[in-house]
Amino acid sequence: MSNILLRAITGSLFVALMVASTQWSWLFDVLCLVFPALCVWELTRMFGYKIWISIFAIIGISTIMSIRLGYLEPISNYDFTPLLFIIFILSAQKKNSKISSITLVGIIYILASFLFYHKLAHIEIANNEYSPILCFDNTYILCMLIFIWTNDSFAYLIGRKIGKTPLAPSISPKKTIEGTLGGLLCTVLAATLLKYIYIIPDGNWFYAWALLVSVSATVGDLIESKVKRIAGVKDSGNLLPGHGGFLDRLDAMLFCSIVSFLFFKFVPLF
Repeated sequence: MSNILLRAITGSLFVALMVASTQWSWLFDVLCLVFPALCVWELTRMFGYKIWISIFAIIGISTIMSIRLGYLEPISNYDFTPLLFIIFILSAQKKNSKISSITLVGIIYILASFLFYHKLAHIEIANNEYSPILCFDNTYILCMLIFIWTNDSFAYLIGRKIGKTPLAPSISPKKTIEGTLGGLLCTVLAATLLKYIYIIPDGNWFYAWALLVSVSATVGDLIESKVKRIAGVKDSGNLLPGHGGFLDRLDAMLFCSIVSFLFFKFVPLF
């Protein structure tokens, strides 16, 4: 099987799974439990931690997610007690302080991203007086994913066609300013279409959010590229044939989830 066909099949199945999770809450919860574990596995393996440490890190992160999603009772009054366990097991295999710090920050980043991703399905959007006007449901999760995929796809296509000016050559040499701006423009066009499909009220905030997601998706991708450069690897893993690892496919979503949650939670919408 050719690599292009393999990438197409894997990519299509992954997109179908993500879209399906926006329609069935049980699948949405399953992905919010499974994906963080897979991302933490890839992160610890990238930096050469022993398998048993990676497994215990997965147990710790899965326990925290299960508690926060309401599937387990808190171990103590402090829901994040398992995080102390993760810190302990990471210190069991001595790494230099830079690698240890990056790994720990990466695990916290992954955890926060998926917690916010889950919260996005339940948050209330507030107006400038902070009174609830709209219940944020999985429809908006789907919109965020469409923004991310639109930005990534068109930034790549436009960058290949007319891109000449590197955006961050020391981190991701193939990213260009032209491609980035093209992805941003196409994301706004996608927002225009989705605004009318889902009849979004007071659409100015929707366009602002689309712009924010476009920028955040690029930043999230650069963050992961920088981590991979530090680790000295091309892909975060090989769990997705033709696409690398889950961190490679979810890098934009991780940062967008945090930024989007903070946007809806604290920015007055008009």
